[in-house]
Amino acid sequence: MGVKHNPEEIKSTEGIDICWIEEAHSLTESSWDIIDPTIRKEGSEIWVTFNPRFKFDFIYQYFIVNDPPENSWVQEVSFPDNPFFPEPLRVQMERMAKEDYEKYEYVWLGKLKKLAEGAIFGTQIIEARRENRICAVPVLSGVEVHTFWDLGRNDHTAIWFMQNVGKEYRFIDYYENRLKDIEHYARVVKAKPYMYGTHYMPHDVEHIMLGMKSSRRQQFKEGGIDPIKTVDRVKVKSEGIESARRVFPSIWIDEKRCERGIECLSNYRYEYNDDRDTHNLAPHHDWASNGADAFMQFAQGYRDTKRATRRRPKQVSIA
Repeated sequence: MGVKHNPEEIKSTEGIDICWIEEAHSLTESSWDIIDPTIRKEGSEIWVTFNPRFKFDFIYQYFIVNDPPENSWVQEVSFPDNPFFPEPLRVQMERMAKEDYEKYEYVWLGKLKKLAEGAIFGTQIIEARRENRICAVPVLSGVEVHTFWDLGRNDHTAIWFMQNVGKEYRFIDYYENRLKDIEHYARVVKAKPYMYGTHYMPHDVEHIMLGMKSSRRQQFKEGGIDPIKTVDRVKVKSEGIESARRVFPSIWIDEKRCERGIECLSNYRYEYNDDRDTHNLAPHHDWASNGADAFMQFAQGYRDTKRATRRRPKQVSIA
């Protein structure tokens, strides 16, 4: 039926015995929130089948990473479980294993993707991993932490935390959530044991949203998030992308605390257009966009106006 385009029609559907969601890797939390209560007939079942794609896909988190809902049955299957696996497919599989083992693991073994097809920062992520710049990054005392934001409405708000040490931009933390008020994000930021510098936010922080009496900038300031620098909006998205690519060789990212942010950068992508046999010029907007946009606030707005302290910083252990 297509929950994305017919949500109201699906919500009004009754008497369903079995709902089968195929290719469920792309199912969003909002779509699941429509489907789950709709299938309510006594003894009804929801079947969800998908190839694992990205670790932070909603359906993978819901059934695999987290404890699945009560009365769920989760089963991993792959080609060895198929007694009718045809020989022509075996030949294709073995060829792919020789030519592109990482792709073989994803296609045939159901392993998670490390990079999306058409990943915008794919080259930069691969280079950073090769140079071990995605690793355990210590948090240094006596060095200001700057934050870089993408402000969500119905989607996620994303925040990167960065220390500038010499010529290195060290991203030490990342936070993301959705459908929370400004007070929530202010509390999260202030609860972290960091000495803050400037908070860089997109142009819409100046907006007064419907139902609000003051701008989001003023609300953040009242919540203790100050000073705030509004980053000018780029004329075209490609400007922000190129800015981020240029600065990437000086980037270090903590692998543990920034895991979600790294996944966003790895899977921020151009969507492939089958009709034109090429990738679209505009980035695809999905769960990865918010973390990538917040990262580009850094590339577009941050300047080395304050250098790291000259005395040797002390390391602070952050779990």
